[in-house]
Amino acid sequence: MYTYLAEFMYKTIVILWCDAAHYYFYKMY
Repeated sequence: MYTYLAEFMYKTIVILWCDAAHYYFYKMY
C-alpha cells in the first residue's frame, strides 16, 4: 500500500544514505 508516510520515509532514507556516502568519500581522499 502506497502512502504519504512511506514516501516521506523513503526520501529521508535516501537523503541520509547520500550524506553518509559523501562523508565516507571525503574521509577516503
